[in-house]
Amino acid sequence: MSKLIVCGCSYSAPASAEYTHLKNTSYGEVLAEKLGWDVEILARQGCSNGGIRIQIDEVLRQRPDFAIIAPTF
Repeated sequence: MSKLIVCGCSYSAPASAEYTHLKNTSYGEVLAEKLGWDVEILARQGCSNGGIRIQIDEVLRQRPDFAIIAPTF
């Protein structure tokens, strides 16, 4: 099965665990579901561009079929 990895800050991260009603609503989760792909979301709330750079290292290590890299501002 194809794999998608999403890197970024809170805009790309899934909802926190206490928001169970928002489970599987981040754009990465929705996109992967529509495509029938596996998804791994590395994005985290409060992540800096330096942190996103470390996420990119994991993308390069895993070599997914597609990656979304969303820098923060």
